[in-house]
Amino acid sequence: MNTVVDQVLNIVQKYHITTFPSAYTLRRIALEEGLILGDFPFRGRIKEVFIRTSDGIALLTLKSGLPESELKHAFAHGLGHFFFHKDPGIYILGILRTGLEAQAEDFAALLLVPPASLKESGQEIPAQEIARLAQIPYRLACRRIALARRYGV
Repeated sequence: MNTVVDQVLNIVQKYHITTFPSAYTLRRIALEEGLILGDFPFRGRIKEVFIRTSDGIALLTLKSGLPESELKHAFAHGLGHFFFHKDPGIYILGILRTGLEAQAEDFAALLLVPPASLKESGQEIPAQEIARLAQIPYRLACRRIALARRYGV
């Protein structure tokens, strides 16, 4: 399959996620995994910053006051960095366009719309409807559909 898909399926199974996770659920996962969380009133387009230090400390800081859809997206994206990017570094959502960012974005799309939630209806759900049901940005719902087509999940 794909390492992102495999990792998300493991997380979904470990935390019994069968429907669209709430921000509270994402916070619980982060804390149980040992991720340090913070919030900060970032200005401009910065919504999430993930930092991993050379001694293994991982910190996810989210922009204060984000609407639910953006908060869930930033949370899940940061979790993607946490699970995949073990080298020291700073990752900022939407600022750099790298393979690492794409990997974190795929992780977010899959985690926020787990496979079981797409299979309930037995037919393809339009991206607009996924965005509404899952309370996620439309472009992330489009990414999720592309991943379902590519990997069958």
